[in-house]
Amino acid sequence: MFDEATRVRREREEVYNNGGICLEDYFIYGYKSLLHELHKKVLRLISLESVGKCSIKEMGDSLVDLVNYATFMYERLEEKAKRGGDTNGSNEEEGG
Repeated sequence: MFDEATRVRREREEVYNNGGICLEDYFIYGYKSLLHELHKKVLRLISLESVGKCSIKEMGDSLVDLVNYATFMYERLEEKAKRGGDTNGSNEEEGG
């Protein structure tokens, strides 16, 4: 699954990050934007499960997206920690 997540991320970076647009531009509220994306993916999985659609065919894309959004969040937290910022989620500098 992680190989698939990496493939999807690279493929989407080629399409979405052009013309001076970078990954961070998609998450204008910082952590809140990322947490919102994670929440939406979890809701999608719950919805699929509630109607008995528990297979890689139905859930695979959402699970891969969930891995990628979690990776984005982790990378952002890691960068903040390297800069000496707070890593417990309080005093977030972007998106308040």
